[in-house]
Amino acid sequence: MCGRYGQLESTIKSFGSDRGYQWKREGRVFPDNYNLSPGNRTAIFRSEEGEGITVESARFGYRPFFNPSMMTINARAEGKEKKEKLNVINDPSYSGPWNIGKFGMFATAVKEHRCAIPVDYFIEGPEKEKLAKPYMIER
Repeated sequence: MCGRYGQLESTIKSFGSDRGYQWKREGRVFPDNYNLSPGNRTAIFRSEEGEGITVESARFGYRPFFNPSMMTINARAEGKEKKEKLNVINDPSYSGPWNIGKFGMFATAVKEHRCAIPVDYFIEGPEKEKLAKPYMIER
């Protein structure tokens, strides 16, 4: 996954209002962005104790606490064991263990720091050419 996507303000507003979410800052504008990538600011929905669910701006990507200069966007929910790799062939019907919460890099984030990112479409490319021959995946 290359991690590029598009996010339109109308989608953000409808996603939030359909679910009764509160805007953290009234009048906040999230302009349409047709080509977001890791490191860009994006609108996210997250919950905070006592505040309910809010919409705010955050950088897209995950920076582990032990190395703030590192950024990743891909994590396999099934994780991997030291001796064996799980779901090597990316079987969509995989029903084995989900170990992502056991790894130091993701353990706290998976349990405590979650959010939803409203997305209109993803931009991908063939395995060989990557974004040299992009295509769009939308709902």
